[in-house]
Amino acid sequence: MDPVTALGLASNIYAFVEVGFKVVRQFKDFRRNRLDETRDNAERRIIAEQLRNVSSNLISDGPPALVALGVECKRLCDELLVILDKLSVKNPDSTRERLGVIFKSYVRSPDISSLENRLDLYRRHLVIGFLQTLRYVA
Repeated sequence: MDPVTALGLASNIYAFVEVGFKVVRQFKDFRRNRLDETRDNAERRIIAEQLRNVSSNLISDGPPALVALGVECKRLCDELLVILDKLSVKNPDSTRERLGVIFKSYVRSPDISSLENRLDLYRRHLVIGFLQTLRYVA
């Protein structure tokens, strides 16, 4: 086996082992604490629900300049919450279902990260808008 092929094989084995350790660690935590979803997803859910509530309030009685941002932020929160709903365990006693949720979470992590980044961008724009509104009020 030539050195480049050996190096490629070694890096693939390393990546596989690293992912395996992450899955085992998450599974142990998941099972030990009898959670319906991974800790990361539970934290994401709390933040998305709070941001959705703020956006809903903003849509109903916020400054007109921020309503469009609120609508889009609420839509992204709803999209993230739909994904997170699919990544929760329905039967807490099922080991297979827990492993499936961990695997799906790993596969969907790029989509979730993308949504989180976009939500963070909207959050920053909302903060700037609120500060501008406060400046004109004061």
